[in-house]
Amino acid sequence: MDHSTSRASSTAIATRRAIRAANAAQRAQEADELKVEGNELFKKGDYVEAADFYARAVNFDGPKPVLMSNLAAVYLKLELFADAEWAATTALEYDPRMVKARYRRAMARKALFCFKAAISDLESILAQDPGNKGAEEGLQVVRTLMESEGSLEDEGLDDKDPRYDDEPWDLFSDSDTEDSMHLGNGTPCHSYNHDGCAQGAQCNFSHAPDTKSVRDELGKNVCVHFLFGDCRDAECLYSHVRAYLPPRGWWNDPTQVRVAKELFPLVEDYLPDYNVLHDALLKHPQGRAFASRQEREAVFEYLIDVDIDELRPTIMPPISSDPFVLVMSFDYDDTFSRFHQHLLSALDRRVKIVQVHIIQQTLQPALQYLESPSLVGVLITDPGITKRKYTRVLHKLVAYVKNGGSAAIGGQFSGHIDPKSFNDFIKKWGLDWKWGSYFRTTFYINPSNELVQRNPSLAKSYSMKSVHISNIQPEMAIYAQTADSRLESMVFDPVRVKDIEEGESPAVCARVGRGLLSFLGDVNAEVASTNTILAMLGVLDQPSGPLGLSPQASTSSLTTQNAATGSSKNIERTEELGISTFAASEKVTDKFVMILELEDGSMFRRIYADQLSKLNGKIEVKTAATAAQAIELLASPNIHGVYVVDEGISNPSNANVLANVADYVKAGGLVAFGGMFPADIDKEDVPRVFTAFGLPWTGGSYCKSEAQLNLHHETAAKNPTLSDAFYLNAVHLRGFHAEDLFYEQYFDENETDPNFEPPGGDAWEAPILRTHVGKGRLGYIGDVSAQPESTSILLAMLDLMTPAKSLVCDAKKFLIILTSYGEADLQQFIPSFMKDAREKVEVLLGIGGLSNARVIDLLPSKDLIGVVIGDTSVLFPQNAYLLSKLVEYSKNGGTLVFGWLFCKLVTLTQFRPLFRDNWGLDWDMVGVHPQEVKVERNPENTLFKGKEDLKLPNAFRLSGIHIKGLTQSMAVYRAQNRPNFWQPQDNIFVSSVIFAEVEKGHIGYIGSSSLDDESRSIFYAMVGLL
Repeated sequence: MDHSTSRASSTAIATRRAIRAANAAQRAQEADELKVEGNELFKKGDYVEAADFYARAVNFDGPKPVLMSNLAAVYLKLELFADAEWAATTALEYDPRMVKARYRRAMARKALFCFKAAISDLESILAQDPGNKGAEEGLQVVRTLMESEGSLEDEGLDDKDPRYDDEPWDLFSDSDTEDSMHLGNGTPCHSYNHDGCAQGAQCNFSHAPDTKSVRDELGKNVCVHFLFGDCRDAECLYSHVRAYLPPRGWWNDPTQVRVAKELFPLVEDYLPDYNVLHDALLKHPQGRAFASRQEREAVFEYLIDVDIDELRPTIMPPISSDPFVLVMSFDYDDTFSRFHQHLLSALDRRVKIVQVHIIQQTLQPALQYLESPSLVGVLITDPGITKRKYTRVLHKLVAYVKNGGSAAIGGQFSGHIDPKSFNDFIKKWGLDWKWGSYFRTTFYINPSNELVQRNPSLAKSYSMKSVHISNIQPEMAIYAQTADSRLESMVFDPVRVKDIEEGESPAVCARVGRGLLSFLGDVNAEVASTNTILAMLGVLDQPSGPLGLSPQASTSSLTTQNAATGSSKNIERTEELGISTFAASEKVTDKFVMILELEDGSMFRRIYADQLSKLNGKIEVKTAATAAQAIELLASPNIHGVYVVDEGISNPSNANVLANVADYVKAGGLVAFGGMFPADIDKEDVPRVFTAFGLPWTGGSYCKSEAQLNLHHETAAKNPTLSDAFYLNAVHLRGFHAEDLFYEQYFDENETDPNFEPPGGDAWEAPILRTHVGKGRLGYIGDVSAQPESTSILLAMLDLMTPAKSLVCDAKKFLIILTSYGEADLQQFIPSFMKDAREKVEVLLGIGGLSNARVIDLLPSKDLIGVVIGDTSVLFPQNAYLLSKLVEYSKNGGTLVFGWLFCKLVTLTQFRPLFRDNWGLDWDMVGVHPQEVKVERNPENTLFKGKEDLKLPNAFRLSGIHIKGLTQSMAVYRAQNRPNFWQPQDNIFVSSVIFAEVEKGHIGYIGSSSLDDESRSIFYAMVGLL
């Protein structure tokens, strides 16, 4: 380096230092003004606004100890004790000798019942300041509390950290000169980090610091891997010059460099969860300087999660004197309510429900409900209660059970907690249960269990996929596998369950003090699990001991209480439901529904006059009273559906009509059996009619029962306004498959008479069914008393519940994107792609938009150009049927492209089974982090064969997650300078862009989450739009 270059560099460094110093002073001044305003608000008692000002000050000037300590003080006033502990701990990490922060942490820990940790803090204060009156008094109070209450400590918590003499953590300060704010497209600018970028703010690439580099004093971003000593990229986008790095940095300490390399995968691509990062830095203190930037960002993210608006006062509703069950849903309220509607409906019929959702302002509502003498039991629906901020609720809940209460763990709990957290949680109940296996089999009732003895109406056996609990006593198991139980799986062999794990159970209960704690590990909300939960809460059968209360609703009454409003509701819905459902409808033009009425229709028209009126309000109705009329109407291109209203179709003289109706539905038509058909047809004729459609349905009993909606049925998903339950007199059917069940049979006597036998005996019967027949659908409504709810069901079966609305213009090509994100999220995250794609085709959203049933309906369309799997939501258990249909779609000629966030979110354990088990592709991920390489076209791929002029780049730089296990023709692009990625002689081919044939269709994979110009072009080529 010559002297002129050295002088220029020194001048540039001095200039940048001056700018940074001036900006830092400005930030500090603004933060101090916000802190002063916060102090004034705190003195006035306006703690919510004070918290807002302190948090804004932190965002201006970083987590300075005094600001974090002030936040701890205001969180204590707001009774956000877990947040107060966090804020005080953060203050201590940056200033371990700060007495105020340590005292405030002790007070937060006292409120969280972590008395041992509070004592450690107070003793630490007194060791340094023996005359501290506050600490002396606090220590005496906490010791007394621990003797009387016991202590709820977190497993593995170092309650003394940070110690008084520990080194303070590094406070990170970013480069904040103008060029540090230029983000461009997110890809680092090679020119800027090397010889300088002449384009400045007009550059398409990023000049800003990021997680893979360190900012030097000239503003260039120095490669972290270079500082680690392991960067082998000759064309690295980052600088490889140490000369201008600050002299005191982690890169000059070999120990810190070693630890930084260990921590790097944690922070390389995204900001990890605060607790994950913080725990890693506690274990590896030598890595704190390296990760100080990420630690600061994690503090900012934590503050965002403390929603100030949620701290504003709310009115506590009066606690009812009526018996109630408390349902706690702190994390997954929407998911629980959606998938466990059957449970909530069954519970609501027996006892009032009070639901506590995400806690706002204080924990007082939950705490007060737990003290109510009217509390029957508590249902814990998710693992939110294990979070530290809900420690007071957990402490009160444990005390409630020990004093004779009952608590059940179920819902979304087992599907969203990790084994270690579960084991730690269960220890707080004084139990030694352990997290066990996870599989599906059929479980059988355990007669030695006390809940089984109390609840004779529990199912004798049922199948469920479940998390199991181990380390239990035999009598704790409510259900258990037998010696002959087999693994039930579509993937794995049906091995004996005992060969997997013995001595476990998916449903357990145990005494805790004088009360009972129960756990159900069912992850799929099985209908049969409803009674299991009801038994756990003591509201299934008449209790014979101290637990639970008698069901409050009379079994002879059809009226129950609405838990949210206190208003009564009638299960036997009136005409108002029909009026509100149909008032806004629009009549379908051109099309008609054929009423197949081959016998005298006078009785049908008199009894079902209102139903016919509603049907006429939706669509033109034409009646076929003879075989000739029926065959003529069935041949019309304008027929929309067929409603079979009497037994005439079963007459041998009308065999030709029956055959024509069967052909019509198999070709894609809609058929519903109802009206007088169930009442008038002879039982022995039922199998002959439905055999014509390839269905094994047979006649069942005639009785009155409650019909309960099967929320998993695709028609229910498409018609959310359908009644969830109603009473009817019906002729039931047997011999159906589970997926045919639209409404199931339920008897009130199940609740009161343990010896009750349903009219159909042990046979599975149902009043309302709907199934696929060929390309069409066929339904059966057994109602013989023309209930208004049956009219809604008929319209749903004929696809007339809502006004006809085309999702896609006639003959217009369309694309489906499957992602858990909604329209607004996509417009925010990938606006260019959404705009660009919609200029080419219609774009529909599934999972976060359209229902799975609607997506499945669209898959056979000739206008569908492809389906994009935008994240891993399609792998969720509740979407298994949709995934199977997507596999079928691809094999039948469709195109599936796995792109956008899929590559970032999919795990190693998910990826390989997905492609192996569904398509027979032995693909596997080469790590979980993107690798940037220069790529070039692979002329052997289908996209390029015979299409040399295809408008795709010949070569470009691509950062993506690579896949191995390919054949040569599957790779769209191959790496130029990675010989280990492309070894034809050894049949080794690795790529991050794949397009492969699967039977008649194609599978695409784009391993980059960036939807830049190159990635979009590749995607368009895959779906035939380029």
